[in-house]
Amino acid sequence: MRKTVVCCLLAAMVFCTSCGAPAPGFLPGETAAPGYVLPDIDPVDAPSDDSPLINRNYYKSVEDIDLSVEELYIEIYPTYNEESELLTRKAFEKHRSRDKSYNPTLNAHIWQGNPNDPANRDGRLGFDDPDYNCTIRVRGNSTRGLSVKNFKVKLTQPGARLYGYDSLNLNKHIMDDTRTNNKMSMDLLQLMQHDFSSMQTKFIRLYINDVGVDGSQTGFQDQGLYIWVEQPGVDYLKNHGLDPNGSLYKAESFEFRRYPDQIRTEDDPLYNQEEFESVIKSMCNPDHEKLIRMLDAINDYSINFSETFYRYFDEDNYLAWLGTNILFGNKDAVAHNFLLYSPSGSEKWYFLPWDYDSSLEDKEITEWNDGYYQVFGVHIFWAVPFHQRYLRMEGSVEKISVCIDEMMQTVFTESNIIYLSEEYLKVLREFFMRDTDYEMLVDYHIGRRLRRLTPEEIAAIMEEDVGYEDDSFWFRVRSAEDPFSIFFPRRIEGPILNRYSAVRNSYDRFYLTLQSPTAGYIQEPVKTDDGWIFRWDAAFDFQQDRVTYELIIAKDVELTDIVLRATNITSNEYLVDSLPEGDIYYRFIARDAQGYEQYPLNIAFYYTGDTRTRYNALAHFYNDGTY
Repeated sequence: MRKTVVCCLLAAMVFCTSCGAPAPGFLPGETAAPGYVLPDIDPVDAPSDDSPLINRNYYKSVEDIDLSVEELYIEIYPTYNEESELLTRKAFEKHRSRDKSYNPTLNAHIWQGNPNDPANRDGRLGFDDPDYNCTIRVRGNSTRGLSVKNFKVKLTQPGARLYGYDSLNLNKHIMDDTRTNNKMSMDLLQLMQHDFSSMQTKFIRLYINDVGVDGSQTGFQDQGLYIWVEQPGVDYLKNHGLDPNGSLYKAESFEFRRYPDQIRTEDDPLYNQEEFESVIKSMCNPDHEKLIRMLDAINDYSINFSETFYRYFDEDNYLAWLGTNILFGNKDAVAHNFLLYSPSGSEKWYFLPWDYDSSLEDKEITEWNDGYYQVFGVHIFWAVPFHQRYLRMEGSVEKISVCIDEMMQTVFTESNIIYLSEEYLKVLREFFMRDTDYEMLVDYHIGRRLRRLTPEEIAAIMEEDVGYEDDSFWFRVRSAEDPFSIFFPRRIEGPILNRYSAVRNSYDRFYLTLQSPTAGYIQEPVKTDDGWIFRWDAAFDFQQDRVTYELIIAKDVELTDIVLRATNITSNEYLVDSLPEGDIYYRFIARDAQGYEQYPLNIAFYYTGDTRTRYNALAHFYNDGTY
């Protein structure tokens, strides 16, 4: 019988068009922060326009979302870099994944519509410079090393705007077969007027004309489907009715820790912008002192956390952000891919969305293994102390439940998702029936596989040998007489039509995973005079059940050559008398009184030659026998 997580909701909790419930929860003995006033929100009517975060650029209906395809034409010119080298777009081929130290910018000209059409040629976006009106560079992190690039276009003429912005993000989303995970997420969030503010997106058909050093031109070559997404900055704040003088930051590797060596004020002699932006990057109107005040308070454990939270954050906004990530199954927003916004004259910080490429994966709810429990529901965020301390507050899970239930009934509905899915497929079918996008995607997948396969393995795949199901699929697509009939239904149409199922499964998993204790890390063992001490993060059970632990230590990655298996451990550490020399693999399993389990967050990699295999919920160290 399923264990009940939410026995009953407090009578004071009411449903409203925002996601928060009026009454904050506190740990035993805690009180409300000084000056905290319960939100005075009518349970029937929406919050007034005086609400601190209102998206004034939202859609009342999913049918109001613009799903047309815009044509953009970009002409790229040879450009001198700082070393006086004359570069063309071929320079972009030298990019490497996750390396932003190499980032050449080229002069270009952009047209909204075919420049060969006399109606468009003269305007050139409304300015007359005959040479260039923008610059272009590669954008992204892991994708910048791929053959297909995402682009950042910056308009250079004062006051120039396209779609309301002087900076354009053009994304290929090559690692997302459907191209539309991020767009679907942003489009759905555009239906939320209160407590959240999404990003506008637009389908783009992109053409590029490369001009050579000798003046030769390729002519405008079809680059296929791209998607434009708003650039966070002053224009974004203005266009969404937010404070244009407010501070906006983008998390890069940010877990709300203090980061004293990186996060400094600009007048600090040790301030280093590159180090600062490796943690969190200012998008406009930086106020590092305000950011530091918030981080100082969060990381001061002498202050009651509820006091800190309600002083520096808006609970309704936080619940909306947390709830959307849970429903999207977004595992990529724990330490990056989100924005923090603070209006001028306010100490409050608000969460805003950024990048949902890793969302909306549809997997059966019965597909559990040792890596699944901690990547759904609130467990995704448990490793970050800030989120963990909120989730430990009395009533927090009930509030998230209220928020998620309401969003499922109003925004993430089956009708909304099906409507968008069917409209997207109309666009995608047109693009993938043409060679450009189809070839790019197939080449991307086969290229990834060729790099890690031997000639013998490729031969086995082509013979449809067992053990290569996904690889075999891509090679069969490449050699099929009618590849579109194989490729499109499986890789694009199927995942898109299953998106409501993906959201629904994430919703069900939220409640299911609440049954399990929380996840944590197991540390590398420490040698003492008495033996080896293994320690791990203590698990928390939302139903307050008693939690015990099992510790497994083995000499192999499959945990079959067992060194020790200890069960019913009541503390989060265990002393082992001795360990053999060599590789040691280990994990703990947290288990509550009802038998629900949780595994650690550690990841171990096992190497066979050049092949690397990832093992979830497993830790590794090498005992060289010197102790």
